Amino acid sequence: MNYFIEKDKLIKSIAIDDNHIMVADDVFNTPQELEAYLSGGKKGRMDTALSFPYSAVNQIKLFESDNCIQLLVNNNDKTEKIAIEFTAKQNYDWLLDLLNSKTKLTPIHASLNSGGGFAKIKNYLYVVAAAMFSIALAGMAYEHEHGNEVAVSGGRRGLKMILISIAEALGFYGSILVGLIITGGVLYYAIRQNKALTQGGA
Repeated sequence: MNYFIEKDKLIKSIAIDDNHIMVADDVFNTPQELEAYLSGGKKGRMDTALSFPYSAVNQIKLFESDNCIQLLVNNNDKTEKIAIEFTAKQNYDWLLDLLNSKTKLTPIHASLNSGGGFAKIKNYLYVVAAAMFSIALAGMAYEHEHGNEVAVSGGRRGLKMILISIAEALGFYGSILVGLIITGGVLYYAIRQNKALTQGGA
C-alpha cells in the first residue's frame, strides 16, 4: 500500500495498492483511517470519497505540467471524474506507470496550447464547490425553518455544524443571498485567473 497526503490539493488523501485506489477530499492520517471512512456508510453531499478497482477506470487524462492525472471512473452506474494531483513529479510518474500496467489504456495528454493546464479546470471546480456550498446552506436553512432536524453525516462534522449555525442565523432567503454572493465572487475570481493563465500560456 502506498499512501499520499496532499493537503493543498483537491484530493487530499490517496491510497494505492495492487488492486484498487482509494481517494478522499479530506485528510486522513493513515490508509486505515481512510478505508474505515469509505466503508462507514453514507457520505455527506459535500464530500468526495471513492474506492475503485483499476478495471473501473475507463479514461486517463494527463496534465503533466501540474503533476495531475484525471481519471474517469465507473461508480454505481455513474461516471466520476477524479483528479489526482501530486506535489512531487516522481509520485506522478510512479502512478502513471502503475496505471499503464494495470489498465492498458492510452493516456490522453491535455492540450499544450490551452494555457494553465489543470489549474484552469481547478479554478472552475472551486466555482462548483461554492455552488454546492450555497445549495447546502440554503437546504439547511429551509429544513430549519420547517422544523426539521438537519443530520450531520460524513466527514467535516465541525464545518457542517458551523454551516448549520450560519443557516439558522441567516434564514432561507438570507442563505440564498449569501450563497449567490459567494458563488458569484468565486466565479469572477475564476474567470480572472483563467484569463491570466491563458495569456501567460499563449
